[in-house]
Amino acid sequence: MMSNRGLRSGKAYRRRLGVAKAFTMGAILGQSNEQTVDYFEHEALGKTVFRTPAGKQLAEEGRAYALEFLKRLRRELTYRDGG
Repeated sequence: MMSNRGLRSGKAYRRRLGVAKAFTMGAILGQSNEQTVDYFEHEALGKTVFRTPAGKQLAEEGRAYALEFLKRLRRELTYRDGG
């Protein structure tokens, strides 16, 4: 079993950071959903480097999926808040 220290360190942390984990950590840190979306989009997404052609393809597809998810989530959060 990996310690919390291992999960939070550099590349290992970024590799494991997904949308669910971003929102879990955002809640723990007291961030709003909007702040968490901003952090994930600008600080976490796309930071992991893939070196193989297959890895690069998977990363590109995953990033596109995550960006579309975040776009839809922003619309829903705006709608929820009456915007």
